[in-house]
Amino acid sequence: DMAWRNCYRASLLACAKSKSFDRYFEIYNQMRNRGIAPEATITSQVCAVAEETANWRVALEVLEATKPRLLAPKISEPKRSAMAGPVYAHAISACHRAGQ
Repeated sequence: DMAWRNCYRASLLACAKSKSFDRYFEIYNQMRNRGIAPEATITSQVCAVAEETANWRVALEVLEATKPRLLAPKISEPKRSAMAGPVYAHAISACHRAGQ
């Protein structure tokens, strides 16, 4: 549902800006538990926050959950193709920062 997706997007952005990372991941998990698939920009943002917090587990979970969409995006979703590189880079950096 687009209304819920917009609400989650705004909440995640606010948490990222205020560096409320624990709350950020709570909201992200709540979104996923509701069955709302994150769009490409949210996926990239989640990986960026995981990188900043060295939360390698979250970064790898996001990669695993979105890998099929990142690797085989629809032609109608060029933004998703463009996000694949940064998502992988954030995930790799999160692992590196955590010493994994």
